[in-house]
This record gives sequence, structure tokens and C-alpha cells, in this order.
Amino acid sequence: MDSRTRRLLEGPIAPTLLALAAPNVVVLVAQVAISVLEAYFVGWLGADALAGVSVTFPLVMLMQTMSAGGMGGGVAAAVARANSWDRMAERFTALYQLVRDGQRGRTQEDGAA
Repeated sequence: MDSRTRRLLEGPIAPTLLALAAPNVVVLVAQVAISVLEAYFVGWLGADALAGVSVTFPLVMLMQTMSAGGMGGGVAAAVARANSWDRMAERFTALYQLVRDGQRGRTQEDGAA
């Protein structure tokens, strides 16, 4: 086992999590700063520009959400390949069945079909 893997597995938890989270925090701060600057700029353009932004905002958020979901799916696939696909597929199947059965139980309790 190489030193990086050993450090992740055997190192202290809080510093390891902080080190892994640091790049995400930097990107998040940059995105927030850009959003604030964009809102400030569009605010100077007037009501018509604000109306245009409000029309396109849901589509932009949909694209960002879908791309984030794609990234999560890619990570899940990489973990599955690394951890024996058969076992991971069984876990995902069990999780799906648990969620599905929970949804069925909730709809039956509410009286829905």
C-alpha cells in the first residue's frame, strides 16, 4: 500500500476530511463570488435584464444539477469498479429496493394507489 493510501486510511479523520474538502470549498467560494458579481452587474442593466435572467435561471440550475448528478454517477461507477462490481451492484439493488418499498409503504399509508 502506498503512503498516500495509508495516510487516507490510517490518518486522523478531521484533518484528512478538511484536506479533501479544501478544493471543493475553493470552487464553491469562486462560484458564489461570480454569482454575486453577475447579480450586481445585471442589477445595473434594469428590469428587462432582470426579467431575462429570471426566465433562464431555472434552465441553468437544471443543467448544473444534472452535471452534478453525472459527476456523482461517475464516482459511484469508479468505486464500483474498484470494489468488485458484483458486491456493489448487490448493494445498489438492495438500496433501490429499500427506497422503492419505503415509497410504496408511504403511498399506501396515505391512501394513494
